[in-house]
Amino acid sequence: MENQQQVDAIELPPEISKQLTGLGDRFLAVLIDTLIWLFPFIFVFVSLIVYAFEIGWAMWFAAAMVLLTISSFIVILVFHIILVIKRSQSIGKYLMDIYVYDLTIKKRMEFWKYALLRKVVCKEIIPAVPFFGFFYTVIDIIFVFRRDHRTLHDHMAESVVLDLEESKKRKKFFDFSELA
Repeated sequence: MENQQQVDAIELPPEISKQLTGLGDRFLAVLIDTLIWLFPFIFVFVSLIVYAFEIGWAMWFAAAMVLLTISSFIVILVFHIILVIKRSQSIGKYLMDIYVYDLTIKKRMEFWKYALLRKVVCKEIIPAVPFFGFFYTVIDIIFVFRRDHRTLHDHMAESVVLDLEESKKRKKFFDFSELA
């Protein structure tokens, strides 16, 4: 136990440890992100149900739902990209006032590292590898229960999720001001 505390002390400076995001906020951010990314597919599901019952206007309705799905997906994607570029936040992290901090450069994580390493490699490619991906995902989830709440993908990206300081929290719902 004492060795673990020494490792945590080496990895995270005291000023960073004070800002660590709690498990509940991380969970809510992931839940919000999941629901937001699933939202466009509700339109597809509804259009498939209507089309299955072969209602006369079903073809037009299905086409409208597909357009609505595509447009809502694009809006969500653009909003997400803006947040990652300017604030190192997903939509869920934005709503929970938490962000991703890069331990190597000692500030918010830059877009390319966030997008490529943290999202694409650690959350899309590795979990998709047959057999290994399942175990990686389980271990990634288990890591969040450690004292520092850093997941496996946080360790791989040399990052940590922190609470925003009071002065940096969003003042209004749509606040795209850049985090320093």
